Amino acid sequence: MPHKYTPIPALSATDRERFWACVHKTEACWNWVGGLSGTGKKNQTGRPMFKIKGKAFVAARISWVIAKGEDPGNFHVSRRCPGENNILCVNPDHLYLATHKEATRGYFTRYKPKAEKSPSKLWCRELPSKSDYVIERFWQFVDVCGPNDCWLWTGTLANDGRPHIGLGGESWLATRISWLIHHDNDPGNLHVLHNCPEGDNPSCVNPAHLWLGTHVENMADAARKGRKNRKLSNEQIKQIRELHDLGMSYKEIAAQFAVSASLVCMIINRTTRCHI
Repeated sequence: MPHKYTPIPALSATDRERFWACVHKTEACWNWVGGLSGTGKKNQTGRPMFKIKGKAFVAARISWVIAKGEDPGNFHVSRRCPGENNILCVNPDHLYLATHKEATRGYFTRYKPKAEKSPSKLWCRELPSKSDYVIERFWQFVDVCGPNDCWLWTGTLANDGRPHIGLGGESWLATRISWLIHHDNDPGNLHVLHNCPEGDNPSCVNPAHLWLGTHVENMADAARKGRKNRKLSNEQIKQIRELHDLGMSYKEIAAQFAVSASLVCMIINRTTRCHI
C-alpha cells in the first residue's frame, strides 16, 4: 500500500532559516547536518529529518517545498546524486518525485548495493580524517561543562542513547570522533567505552571519560552497568519535560526518576516518546 505523507505546513521565515542552517553546501551535494532518523540500525544511515512545531518531516521534502513552492503530496522525493548514492543530500537539483514503486526500485538499485559492501559495524569503520570541518561539526553538538563532568551530546541520539554525527554523507559514533579529535588516532577495531564517574552515560563525549576496549571488554562493561532503564509512564514523561523547563539538569531529573541521564536527554529532545 503506498505511503501517505502528512501535508507539510506553511513554512515561516524562521523555519526556512533553521532549515538552511542544517545544510552544508558543496559544489555537488548539499549534505544535511541536522537530525537523522533510524541511526544505530545495521547497515543504515539515518534519513535527514526536520522538525516543524514539534513534528518531524523528511528534510528532502522540505527542500522540495522551498525550491518548487508545492507540497509533493503522496509522491516520494527521491535522489539522483551524480557519482554517488548520498541519502543525506537535500540539493533540490538532485531531487525528483517518484511513485512508491519507482522509489522502492530506485532504493534497491542505488542505495542497497552500497550498504551491503560497507562494513556492518559502526565501531570498526575507518574514521574520516581529522579536518577543520570534522572538528567544527563535532563541537556544534557538545554541551561542555567542567573537565570532570559529563559533556552531553546535543545532536542525534540512537534508541540506546549512543550519540551520532553526520559527516560526509555518513553517520558516525560521536564518541569515536571525540577520540579521534583528542587523541589524533583512529580506535580501529577497538570500542570506545565510558567510565563516567557519576554512572553510565552513553551520550557523554568528554574524552576524560572515554577509554578503548576489546569487544569482550565492551560486552562485560555493558553487563556490569546493566544498561536498562525502568519503564516510565506517560505522566512521568510529561513531568520530566516540565522539570527541565523549570531549570532542572538532566542528572538531577535522572536521579529523581532512577533512570540514566541519556534517557532524560532523549525524552526532553523528543528523540524517544515523541508522541507524548
